[in-house]
Amino acid sequence: MNERDAQELLDEYDDLADDAATSNHNVYDANLRRWFHFLDTNPPLSTMVRRLRSAVDFESWYEQGKKSRTGMVGSGTLDWPPDTDRRLGLQLALFRAFQEGKTDVSEFCTHFMYTSNNYNDMVAEVNDQLFRPMVRDLRKQLSRQLGLAVAAGEDIPASDRYVRLDHNAPEYRRATDTLAAVTKAVRDNNEYAASDPEDREQRLAELEAGGPLLQTLRVNPKALWAILASALGYLALQFADATIGGLADAALAALRSLLGL
Repeated sequence: MNERDAQELLDEYDDLADDAATSNHNVYDANLRRWFHFLDTNPPLSTMVRRLRSAVDFESWYEQGKKSRTGMVGSGTLDWPPDTDRRLGLQLALFRAFQEGKTDVSEFCTHFMYTSNNYNDMVAEVNDQLFRPMVRDLRKQLSRQLGLAVAAGEDIPASDRYVRLDHNAPEYRRATDTLAAVTKAVRDNNEYAASDPEDREQRLAELEAGGPLLQTLRVNPKALWAILASALGYLALQFADATIGGLADAALAALRSLLGL
């Protein structure tokens, strides 16, 4: 996926998420359904959503939360995990349950988030406290996977700024080791070579172009990110359920840590 296509995907994501986030009770179900349909029918998003959802047991977690409610309306407590992936997986499952009619906003608020008996107030509270933060954090993850950190509202250093690389630092070794690992995995993957040799060669060229820059004593973070992030993000999404995808994810995280992004 090129940068223009990726940005168009994010723009549509934003529009549909905003429609759901500003809904009243009359159109909330329909707008949630449109948003989830978009997630489910666009492979970069659907792959990420499946990965996040498979990492959690929503039903057990939700039932445990309901048991925490005392006699007071809205007194229940949900144990949101600090780990971003698990929290997003649970939040996605919760709003999927709203969309599929397995539970509804009024029931949820009765257990955990009572505001008033007005259903519009309940929808607004759930959206403000849970839906908007979830949309924001999911968008950041998608943007990183697509190599579009600027689109996620993140601060990429100015083009004339350089950072020094400490070749003995753990962050440096982690970045170079994970990049070498994902490059080797792509090079050794015979199935990838047979199914789409041109794409494989392109990704290898992009990965290998970043190697010499990492060997220098100082580097332009924007230039290095531009070379590597697109290839790593593509591989992380395209091979999300395979070794290559996991290695690409690790390499992206290591690169961001090294460059202070």
